[in-house]
Amino acid sequence: MSQDVPEAKVRPEVLIMGAGIAGLTLAILLEQINIPYQIFERATEVKPLGYENLVFSRPRFHEILLKRVPEHKIGFNKNALRIEEKEEKVHVHCSDNTSYAGDILVGADGAYSKVRQSMYGLMDEKGILPKADLENFKVNYTTIVGVATLSNPEKYPKLKEEYSNFNQVIYGDGANCYVITLPDNQISWGFGVQLSESPLKEMYSKNSEWTPEIKDTTLERYRDFPCPVGGTMGELFDATPRHLISKVFIEEKMFKTCYNSRSILIGDGVSDILFTYFTYPSTQQFHPSGGQGAQHAIQDAISLANCLYSMKDNSLESISSTFGEYYKQRYDRNVAKFNRSTHAAKILNGQVNMEKTSMIEWPSVPKTSKDLTDLPCI
Repeated sequence: MSQDVPEAKVRPEVLIMGAGIAGLTLAILLEQINIPYQIFERATEVKPLGYENLVFSRPRFHEILLKRVPEHKIGFNKNALRIEEKEEKVHVHCSDNTSYAGDILVGADGAYSKVRQSMYGLMDEKGILPKADLENFKVNYTTIVGVATLSNPEKYPKLKEEYSNFNQVIYGDGANCYVITLPDNQISWGFGVQLSESPLKEMYSKNSEWTPEIKDTTLERYRDFPCPVGGTMGELFDATPRHLISKVFIEEKMFKTCYNSRSILIGDGVSDILFTYFTYPSTQQFHPSGGQGAQHAIQDAISLANCLYSMKDNSLESISSTFGEYYKQRYDRNVAKFNRSTHAAKILNGQVNMEKTSMIEWPSVPKTSKDLTDLPCI
């Protein structure tokens, strides 16, 4: 008696834009459930930002994730110029004259996600993008962060304690700093500075040009400030490798739309909110004050991987249904975290300061959805 052999389940081919925490976490999960994928990272190498959490350093965590992804599945120096859908596939065209096609495109490429820019541009042309998603980002803080490795740990008794020690200092000039002790004689530090409206546009236009000289000028202002765990802040600056110092703007925005057709956003591309010194996925961005960016990106990746695993087939109908399920799982949670993050920022930075928010004149959608070359490189 012949028996019917069940057909092997067809898995979608997934293109992941961005090799940050969200993109790498998703890749690791897809690897485990045998869903084919490829990561495209615009940088020539991955440089994790210097934000730390209370357990161990974010750069180290990022390094662990990177090692779990096969090297041949990550393409560096892949700058997307154009994204289009044709012949039941989504196609990504890069500046090095290479093109890639897949069933699904995941935008894990940060607050200024090119996937989101392309997706929103197409939706706006069709008149189906919510008006709120076209509104500008709100920006009122910039932050500079680093990870110091101390050669004289005896000067910092708190490094010997079993638990990480967190210290936050609020200054009267619209600035605040944090210092966190970590294992292996490391200290994470960061400064948040409120921006006035007058220099905002000029600073924003240079956000991708943080040269060592600009970093040094910013840090010079705080060199002589006392460090909450001993010594001065300048001593921490000097003990921090330059590649572990980063300066970024803190934007605030919660997008309503995180998917359309074959494209979906995770991480800072979904929400751009105040979380305590970082950004979240491609749909929201959190102010570092809430400390939720990395964990939120991980949760996004887990939810999306679970939804992709349950997909019936690679049809557009099935993809839309899968994305809708992901949206139901994540959106309300994202909104709640966005609000908590904003409240945390008000507590740490001051209610009055937070209400003096400036607006940067940078659109959420490029002039043409077919041209991604003019987007900011953050």
